[in-house]
Amino acid sequence: MPRVKINDSAYKAADFTKIIKKRMIDLDINQEELADRVGISPQNMSYKIRNNSYTFIDFLEIIKALELKDSMILEAVGKGAAV
Repeated sequence: MPRVKINDSAYKAADFTKIIKKRMIDLDINQEELADRVGISPQNMSYKIRNNSYTFIDFLEIIKALELKDSMILEAVGKGAAV
């Protein structure tokens, strides 16, 4: 049986998108407000979320804007950290 290499980075980006969407609901903000907090256009934020396309700087700015804690991220990706 052939081995199949799973693209881990695609899964990690998808996990981060889930975290973003959940936190936006928790904070009752929309993509436009998140884009304003991060300092990018709403169209650019929509593209990033839709295509799971984040740079490291995007990642840091979004974490700061959504006031995410390490435990929230670890729990969301299934590492079992306590909140």
